[in-house]
Amino acid sequence: MKPPPSQRIQRHLPILVLILLNLLIGILVIRDYGESWDEAGIYGYANESIQAYVNLLENGVLPHYVNVPPNAENYGPAYAMITSLLARGMHIIDPAWSHIEGWHLGEFLAFQLSVLSLYFLARKWMGGWAALGATLLYSTQPLLWGHAFMNPKDMPFLGFFLASITAGIYMVDALPASLLPGAREGSEAGSNLPRQEQGEPPPSSLRKITIAYTVLFLDSLLFLATGGLSRLVADGVIIFYEADKNSLLGSWFSRLARNSSQLPVTSYVHKAQAILLRVEIPYVIAGFVIGALAWIFLWYSRKRARSGRTSSRHGPGQVFLNPWVLGAGCLLGFTTSIRVAGPYAGVIVLIYAFYKSWRKALLLIVPYTLSALLICYLTWPYLWGDAVQRLIASATLMSHYPYPGPLIFAGVMYPATQVPGYVLPALMAIQLTEVVPVLFFFGLVLSAWNFLRGYQREPFALTILWFVVPLAAIILDKSVVYDNFRQELFLVPPVFIMGGIALEALFSRIKRDFLKALVLALAILPGLYANVTLQPYQYIYYNSFVGGVTGASGRFESDYWSTSYREAAQYVNRIAPADATIAVSDPVPVFKDYARPDLNISSLSGLKPNLHYDFVVLHGDEDVCRSIPPAKTIVREGVVLAVIKAPPLTVEGCP
Repeated sequence: MKPPPSQRIQRHLPILVLILLNLLIGILVIRDYGESWDEAGIYGYANESIQAYVNLLENGVLPHYVNVPPNAENYGPAYAMITSLLARGMHIIDPAWSHIEGWHLGEFLAFQLSVLSLYFLARKWMGGWAALGATLLYSTQPLLWGHAFMNPKDMPFLGFFLASITAGIYMVDALPASLLPGAREGSEAGSNLPRQEQGEPPPSSLRKITIAYTVLFLDSLLFLATGGLSRLVADGVIIFYEADKNSLLGSWFSRLARNSSQLPVTSYVHKAQAILLRVEIPYVIAGFVIGALAWIFLWYSRKRARSGRTSSRHGPGQVFLNPWVLGAGCLLGFTTSIRVAGPYAGVIVLIYAFYKSWRKALLLIVPYTLSALLICYLTWPYLWGDAVQRLIASATLMSHYPYPGPLIFAGVMYPATQVPGYVLPALMAIQLTEVVPVLFFFGLVLSAWNFLRGYQREPFALTILWFVVPLAAIILDKSVVYDNFRQELFLVPPVFIMGGIALEALFSRIKRDFLKALVLALAILPGLYANVTLQPYQYIYYNSFVGGVTGASGRFESDYWSTSYREAAQYVNRIAPADATIAVSDPVPVFKDYARPDLNISSLSGLKPNLHYDFVVLHGDEDVCRSIPPAKTIVREGVVLAVIKAPPLTVEGCP
């Protein structure tokens, strides 16, 4: 019997308080955070994706991305579209609220989703104190807190990947026991009721029709997803276009396409494919709805017929209708439409399902996968028309992304494709607060010991599947690594789960709640201190293993997204004369988005002859104009993030 809502709220009151406190702090400080290098491009892509729906409905035009960063369409736009719409809404409600601040709010909400998901995942295997401790450690990490406000790709993916696994595990555990063989529905006495009182079973023809419809619909989906129908339409148009004008086909096409002699065949192919796409999306949605209704009716009819009688097991209709299955599947599809690595969350969930009950797993795999594919397809316009091939192309590109820049680690500059294997785990160890690697080690040892004893095996297995296996795959495959490990942020939740296992063992020996609270306060204190002192640049955090942020200066990556340009632009806005000319080191657009409209801004790498520059803005401690003292330096813990100078700068450089 489930506890009443009041008891459930009281049980989880600490996490609710934490989320509300985070939201309050976030709203108060959100305007301090500058735009990151990636944000404008990502949200430009999101806006074009939103427009793709409008173009499809109004003009039947296929999605075509123009003003977006290279390879942007290989990222799913699902959450970026929601964030972009949120930013527009916030700006309409309060014009003082900029679109950039709206973006940051959306990204911060994704972080809060991850905080909530981690807590409920931890509660599967540990008590309230340990789960809260693991979540507090996670929530107060400076690295994560900093990324939570200005990382448009990795933070939403972390939040939804974690939510997908949490929802998936709860889905498996929530499926009713009646799915297993031998489960009974109703009492034994009810089986003696007359047949007419039990209700007539559905006719076998209805069941056959439903199954046949499902098979045909799934086959048609496969044909659509692989681009088979699109290619068939293209081939048909070409045949009609190239047919002899005096033939039946040729004359009919000439009457239909009066300008065929003036337009290339590709114009008609694109038009036909656009018409096909306008039909394809409603067909997919309608097919799912009709199929679901058919299974609902079939399941309901069988349930009525079995009322009061012994039932060996429920059919797949019950699983199709289970809100946990549909919700977890839709969440997985949305996650995939953020980054193509999302399906790995589904793999982890299905492995867990097979571990729990292979019969449950076999029943849920189809509705879980289909609902995920439907949501992914509907929320990723780039996939329309040839989903399978484009998913494969995106996965191939993202696994070896062509990033041209280097990674600085321990003072050595490595090409992004030649980063040593130990760098990723080392970066995790030095960019999380000191207590996290320690708790992770002890938690992993304890969890492995429990696994060998056959006790509570899930946390250890989950850590292997979620953390060890993908990390090893990234290292062995020599995947591109840059900007530290921001692309691998989705791997860190198991680290905190293991930390929670260690805290659970510790708290089992501490009886007084006051002492437990004191332990947690001491554990999160370094993170809280860094969050305050580094505000709003927490993502440059390094722990004392490398001498903190000061010790990491010049030896590791710092403000690689130039978020300090917001503060630099605000300073220039205050002191620059009207129509002043500013030379800015890349990325210029990040500075320009905060600069006054009258300022003339150009790139430091493209100085123009015979033009006076009033200010030069440098990213980091660049070796430019060394003889000129800075007018303003943006520093955190001794690390120079940006410098503003006012030299008589010309095309020849500084005097």
